[in-house]
Amino acid sequence: MRFPHLLALLCLVVAQGAAAGLYDADAEVADSGEAQRAAGVTAAFAGVLTKVTGRPDAASWEAWPSLRDAAQGLVTQYRYQTEAPPAALGTDVLNPRTRLWVQFDAAGVQQLLLREQLPLWGEARPTTLLLLAIEDGAERFLFTPERLPALQAALQSARARREIPLLQPLMDLEDTEGFRFTDVWAG
Repeated sequence: MRFPHLLALLCLVVAQGAAAGLYDADAEVADSGEAQRAAGVTAAFAGVLTKVTGRPDAASWEAWPSLRDAAQGLVTQYRYQTEAPPAALGTDVLNPRTRLWVQFDAAGVQQLLLREQLPLWGEARPTTLLLLAIEDGAERFLFTPERLPALQAALQSARARREIPLLQPLMDLEDTEGFRFTDVWAG
């Protein structure tokens, strides 16, 4: 979904938030077999590397083969989760999806990144205040999750991939008096 003329104002709040879940991630797998588990661990490890380095697309890094080979040895625990996707329109057949959740050894991941001379983004992460001023055709408004649920889902997905504490105003009466579209739009 596209949001024309979207202007994002991201402000760092002084408070620091400790990021939980930096060293765990999940990946979809076809089944609980050994080959699928190995592929799932690799995919989950790429997600963890994005969280702890701040850099996307670990598989394109020069050091990726070495990192990928070390992933299996850094697993501290894993489990499978089965979830039923929403039924497709016009059918009542559900095909459950299997996700593999993996937790990796934090100290081991850190040592590996230091050895490969890759950046390490610590656990203390700034809480980010998110205000979005949106111009959609003739209409201008401040973003609220209720008004654009697809955008909210995309924001939460991006937040989770980087494990960034995100603060969004409730946009209740007090917030709507304190945050005006023109103030946010003007920066």
